Amino acid sequence: MRYLRFLLVALLVVGAALATAAFAFSRGAAPSSGAESARIHPRVKERWRVPIAADFVGLPASDQRGVLVTAGESEVVAISRDGKLEWTTAVEGALANAPRIDRDRVFVAGKRVVVALHRDTGQVAWSAPTTADKDDNRANRPVVAADTVVFTTANGLTVGVDRVTGAERWRMVLPTASTAEPAVAQTAAGAPVVVVVGIAQWWGLDPTTGAILWSGDLGVYGTSSPVVYPDGLDLVAAVASDEHVFAVDARTGAPRWDATADQSELFQVPVVADDGNELLVPDHWGRLTAYDPYDGRRLWSVRGRNTSAEFGQPVLVADRLVALPLDGHGPRLASPRGSFRLRPPVDGFGVGELPGGRELVVTTAGKPTNYVLLYDVG
Repeated sequence: MRYLRFLLVALLVVGAALATAAFAFSRGAAPSSGAESARIHPRVKERWRVPIAADFVGLPASDQRGVLVTAGESEVVAISRDGKLEWTTAVEGALANAPRIDRDRVFVAGKRVVVALHRDTGQVAWSAPTTADKDDNRANRPVVAADTVVFTTANGLTVGVDRVTGAERWRMVLPTASTAEPAVAQTAAGAPVVVVVGIAQWWGLDPTTGAILWSGDLGVYGTSSPVVYPDGLDLVAAVASDEHVFAVDARTGAPRWDATADQSELFQVPVVADDGNELLVPDHWGRLTAYDPYDGRRLWSVRGRNTSAEFGQPVLVADRLVALPLDGHGPRLASPRGSFRLRPPVDGFGVGELPGGRELVVTTAGKPTNYVLLYDVG
């Protein structure tokens, strides 16, 4: 074990190079995916579109009021459920990560800062810097654990701040970089746990104090963001890494199950379906596999046209119909019966859903003007 940790420490010295190599590797030719999935034909109708003059519209977040997105590394935009612009707030360096909505607050990751906005008005409530100088130290999408906001940054800085005031409660520096968004969950049986992924390692943290509860080893290439979900009164943490999906006890790090998986990316996020019966894991080549979240059995998978997908998470928008974000040729709607390519006016970038499960939000990127679109899915 000491020898293994020595090797991991050595990896940190060239962590940035490894991350770059992983990115370059993932950009290569797609592996053979076998027969393309059967096509399905769901009823999809565009309800509205909102144009935004920016070279990208980031991943969407939504609640009962409507949709929130970042745009062009310069602003945060709120759109109502009926497609009307509610407010726009300038946030310098706002990243493509989806904002985190938590009741009356919106938390936004930036190149050098994490910003909290009032949900109703977009007014800035507080900001927490991630660096003391002008160099970028990109924040990852924050999570909220009770009254603490936890965020990580590209250099491994991990901070817990008061949700309302932004006052710092604790900070620590992980031994690796971290470009994956953290995850959090809790059950009635105990306190929440925040799970963080770095290069070749992951950790479970106490969000109240920042104390490390456990750590584990991961593969260097193709590692996703983590997901945390309840299993009765227990908590399970899962991550796709190095051609595996690993699941552990989120409070202790004890192994739960291990299944084979296709390659994932740091900015992809596995999710558990609302009914708790499927763990949906995307991969870089635009494919999707569903696992039983409690024992790791592979339930179904879909392989549409080879493409690339680096950002975001799949969402369930209708009965067993999953929207999968793609960098091009999409997004894709997938189910155990096959897949269907949705064709927005510009290639899709991110997907989300309005509460209710049959209203799909799509954002686009790559043109001078991009869009936030809402589709009704039958």
